[in-house]
Amino acid sequence: HSIYKAIKKIKVYKNINAPKELITRYFTEDVPTGLVPMASLGEFLEISTPIIDSIINLSSILCGIDFKKEGRNILNLNLANYITKQIKGEDKFEVKKSSKAQIST
Repeated sequence: HSIYKAIKKIKVYKNINAPKELITRYFTEDVPTGLVPMASLGEFLEISTPIIDSIINLSSILCGIDFKKEGRNILNLNLANYITKQIKGEDKFEVKKSSKAQIST
């Protein structure tokens, strides 16, 4: 008997449909377009993202794809030019009260 067969005999697990292949869009889309940009921004802002980094690394190993190399990051999204001192916390800003929020430095 395999673990798979044993689990399939359990009533609550009987009708759960899991992906038939390991390489699915959960890896090929979510990791390079979601996690890699977050890790890249964290690195730029000098914020540690160890759990995100671990998921990226494990996903890369499982799929045989270097998601850090292939994924989106602040450089290939041209975001580095828009990350200002305010975002890095080097300049204070306040939100003025109005019908539309305005940021002033």
